Amino acid sequence: MTVLTNRTLGLAAFGLFSAVMASMLTSWLYTAGPLAAPEPSVSETTQATTSAETSQSVLVVPKPNILATTVSVPQSQAPEPTPLPLIPPEILGDQAKEQIALLAEGRLVEELYNQVAPSVVGIQVEAQSDTSTTVISDSGSGVIYSAQGQILTSADLLKIALDRSGQLLENSRILVRVQKENRLFEAQLTGLDETTGVAVLTINPGTTELVAARFSLHNTLRVGQVVFFLSFPDDMVSEGCLTSGLVTALHQPILLEDGTKVEMVRSNAPILASGQGGPMLNLAGEVIALASSSQLSETFESLSYSIETATVLDVAERLLGESAPEGQPWLGIAVLKDESFATLKDLYDFPDGLYVSHVIEDSPAYLADIRRGDIITEVNGEPVLLHQSLASILAQHEPGDQLTLGIYRRSDDQTYAIKVYLKGSQ
Repeated sequence: MTVLTNRTLGLAAFGLFSAVMASMLTSWLYTAGPLAAPEPSVSETTQATTSAETSQSVLVVPKPNILATTVSVPQSQAPEPTPLPLIPPEILGDQAKEQIALLAEGRLVEELYNQVAPSVVGIQVEAQSDTSTTVISDSGSGVIYSAQGQILTSADLLKIALDRSGQLLENSRILVRVQKENRLFEAQLTGLDETTGVAVLTINPGTTELVAARFSLHNTLRVGQVVFFLSFPDDMVSEGCLTSGLVTALHQPILLEDGTKVEMVRSNAPILASGQGGPMLNLAGEVIALASSSQLSETFESLSYSIETATVLDVAERLLGESAPEGQPWLGIAVLKDESFATLKDLYDFPDGLYVSHVIEDSPAYLADIRRGDIITEVNGEPVLLHQSLASILAQHEPGDQLTLGIYRRSDDQTYAIKVYLKGSQ
């Protein structure tokens, strides 16, 4: 029994010794023996370190360093601050410094209204209906032209009280209201021009001191310019009726038959119901146009048409001076100025002549089917030169004369001979 026990213990000790020796041998083979892996070189160690750092940088998003991205600019190259936009003095007028100060205080428009409002009058037209004893009326505005009582307004405002010859009907009258006056002034019709839509009225101011408006004598209108319309307040308004907008278009200058140059301006400033005949104003409070429904306006346009001051003053002076001779032959058209037509002529290879820009309704030209865009190339067989004026052609004829006009029509690319009978001026 003792011998068996000793043999068993000996075998167990030998097995444990063999296992320990085998483990040690295996460790030697893979670390220092023939199966050991070669040691990495210095370059490989560097690459492994770099790779590890790169892998770490991809996974970790560093906090942005604002100071590190700031670029220092030398003092000499530092950008200068953007200056404030300058307003040309001719836009503001002679009192530019005072107006800029008011603009800075936010009171420019308020002062503009206070300055111009006394020069705007209300106009009420009354006439008896043709079919009954009912009195019909219309109302609008006007602007005081002189302290002696001359007032400019729209001829279209007066049409309910006019006969076919442009004279006031019986039992009709024109009444004028002046700011801060508790009475009505009865006005006389001094004259009107249906083509431009300008009318001149005259009142007797008596002891009332009228404030004449300031009219701009310089063509300073620009597309995008801020403009205002001021009309006389109606019975339900104590004061105000000021609207604003921008100049949206400047039309090509045209010439009437008497040589008057007409320049139309369009804006998106609304004209109130009582504003017909009222003034269009610039930032200086100057009248730059008159709200007038002239026969030169496009009726299908929704924007406001006005006649520039230069044309209004030219027509007013003619009406006040009665310089238009009676019985002057009238065709009923307006033509482009030479400079404007020369540009179209070069662009479209038009023939020489007069480019018809407008045809007045019910005029001799209208009845003869002369159309806007036609070019008058001949009059009674004589060619019309580029710089020949319409006024000089009509001055050679009398009302009732028949003219044969050579009309080039671009839509057909044809020239037609059209007969037309001249009428006396309206």
